[in-house]
Amino acid sequence: MLTDPGARLRGGDRAGREEVGPGRQQEPQEGAAEPCDAVEAAVVGVYEELLGVRPVGVDDDLFHLGGHSLLAVQLIARVGALFHLELPVSVLFDAADDDASEGATPRHLAGVVRNTPGGTGPENSPAGRPRSSLVALRRGDGPALFCIPPAGGDVTGFRDLVRTLPEGFAVYGLQHPAADGVQEPNVERLAATCLDEIRTVLPRGPVHVLGWSRGGLVAFEVAARSSTLGEVMATITLVESYPAEYLPAYDSFGIVTGVAEELDRLAGRPVVTGLEELREKPVDAGIDALFRQAETNGVLLAEQERKTLQQQLILLRAHVRAAQEYRLGSYDGPVTLIQAADEERGLREQSAQLWQRASRGRFERHTLPGGHFSLMREPHVRAVSRILQKSRASVVLPAENVPTGDAPR
Repeated sequence: MLTDPGARLRGGDRAGREEVGPGRQQEPQEGAAEPCDAVEAAVVGVYEELLGVRPVGVDDDLFHLGGHSLLAVQLIARVGALFHLELPVSVLFDAADDDASEGATPRHLAGVVRNTPGGTGPENSPAGRPRSSLVALRRGDGPALFCIPPAGGDVTGFRDLVRTLPEGFAVYGLQHPAADGVQEPNVERLAATCLDEIRTVLPRGPVHVLGWSRGGLVAFEVAARSSTLGEVMATITLVESYPAEYLPAYDSFGIVTGVAEELDRLAGRPVVTGLEELREKPVDAGIDALFRQAETNGVLLAEQERKTLQQQLILLRAHVRAAQEYRLGSYDGPVTLIQAADEERGLREQSAQLWQRASRGRFERHTLPGGHFSLMREPHVRAVSRILQKSRASVVLPAENVPTGDAPR
């Protein structure tokens, strides 16, 4: 939800950032399903307070009612505080085996609360379902697609992609855990963690992996690592991913700017001014100043919401450093590179050449309408979905290089 280093940090692709504000909200449908117990009622109350719409039914989806990723952070923080739980935002999208509801609904979130150790409900015990970085975005009986997100490790950006894939397409997101302050994450360690998580649901057989932005570096390393272990990778898809040599410089002020943008989006209007005055401040001091400005202008964040944002910033900075230090190895399997036409042409060409040199098997390159963010949003994401479906159907093709020019769409 905060600015990823692959976004070029040039203020472009604004259409890809989620629009917010009262005009985007939709009224809930008449006959909204009512809560069945106190937990569902409490969760519904949080939805109504944040969205400013009533009544919200237990099966109403946060995003269908006008929610966005920053509101999702607030929602989880407030529900966590209400039930004395620490929950990752990814629980909104985890299609758990024992939860028949779909989407980011109060019914689904209430089920998470009941089944989380320490939460409200008799089902909770130390033996409750453990949390992992693997999030089941959608279950299915076909080959699984494992999605690795941009810097910050937030899988919420894949929700439009999931909706455009056909039934039976199982999709998992790899939501990276928070940095522990002891061992700084690098791409190699992140890839090892991802591969271990993948093998918990797919012990053997070909794996389909997609990496978006910084996640593409991790996806490539996952494929290379599995190959050295003698395992087979079906496909690897890199979406708007740039090797470290072509990542922009990313200093602390870039993070402060990203937070300012998110606060403006939350309010639906500009609430932050005087950014240049914060350029020389340490990042934490700069963010504190932004929070004070936002509060003065009516954007109030609870302590847990601030804590959640701070944790995401720590993880973002760690992932940025990891991406900048990583150098590509090589991989013998099939690679598909998808680039956004709105991004700088020269940068796309140079990056594609470097990816092809590292890819010794079949290599395809597609350039699609959209920008770094909007490529994974409707309507552009539908073209990404078609390429994924085609790649999955053609994994038996011989591994051979194809020209670096744009593949037919």
